[in-house]
Formats: sequence, structure tokens, C-alpha cells
Amino acid sequence: MKKEMINPEELAKTPYGGEGAPWYSGAVKVGNTIYISLQVARNEYGNIVGPGDFRVQLEKVIENMKVLLASAGATLENLVFTSFYITDKANIPALMEIQKKYFTFPIPPATQGMVITSLCGAEVLIEMSG
Repeated sequence: MKKEMINPEELAKTPYGGEGAPWYSGAVKVGNTIYISLQVARNEYGNIVGPGDFRVQLEKVIENMKVLLASAGATLENLVFTSFYITDKANIPALMEIQKKYFTFPIPPATQGMVITSLCGAEVLIEMSG
């Protein structure tokens, strides 16, 4: 089956995406299935947004996922499964609240989550994939 790398221009300036990182795919599409790499709250310049603000970071992560999905011809409603990693279990109520904002459709995606001690940078409070 043909695999398609999804690295949209809006996210290409991250340290992982764009022409400088041919080894990284923000997402991969195989047939009608899309696999989204772990996303962090990076803006179009590659900087982490909302240092210390879990809610801001989570919303940016989901917005980045929306960009990846749109580039592959899909929407959040097409997500079947999401996975998240957070550094503080005190953020679980905010996570659930924001997920309700974005994933309120007939069948929300199945979700798994973990609380771990650190992520890809000290300022990163959440990583999420789909």
C-alpha cells in the first residue's frame, strides 16, 4: 500500500517538520487510515506556546492535529483513537473539559492516557497523538 507523508506548511517550521527533516512525518496516510505522530504545542515558528499553561498547550496540540488531519482530507470527527501523555495528574480535569469541547460528536475517539515524569522538553506539559 502507498504511504503518504503529511507535513503541512503551517507546521513545517517545527524542529521536526519541513524540508530539513525528511525523516519525520507529522502524520502518515495509508489508504484511508491516518496515523498522527505525537504532537506538542508548537506554533508555526517551532516555539512552544503557553509555557506553564496546560490549557493553552492542549488547545494548540489539538489545533495542530486539526491541521494535520485537514491536510490528509479528514477532521477530528474521523479520529478513532487518541493517546496523550501529561506530566501532572492535576491537569486531568482540564484535559477532560477541553476534550469535551473538541470531541463532542456521536462517537468520540477511544482514548488512552498516561501521567509520566517528563516529556520532550521541560516546558512541554502534554503530548498527544491520534
